[in-house]
Amino acid sequence: MNKIKNFTYDEALIMKGLYMLQTRNTIRGVAMFFNESKTTVHRQLHSDLWEVDPGLAEEVDKLLKVNQRERSARGGEATRQKFLKYQKCQSK
Repeated sequence: MNKIKNFTYDEALIMKGLYMLQTRNTIRGVAMFFNESKTTVHRQLHSDLWEVDPGLAEEVDKLLKVNQRERSARGGEATRQKFLKYQKCQSK
């Protein structure tokens, strides 16, 4: 169910931006919460929000950059955990 169906496009953009900042969530998390594709949410928050609320867009952009920097670390940790699990299975 779409949580923002009764709002205008501009209001929905602002809601997504505020939700992302308040929860410190990723694009994937925002997309899942609002039941939309990651591509759509990324385009809206990365491009369209600048036309509606430049101040909010700047804050969201900062968070997007932080998430991008952290993405490789999160991916590396997942690989490390997977490898450790594999090693435990092999040693049994």
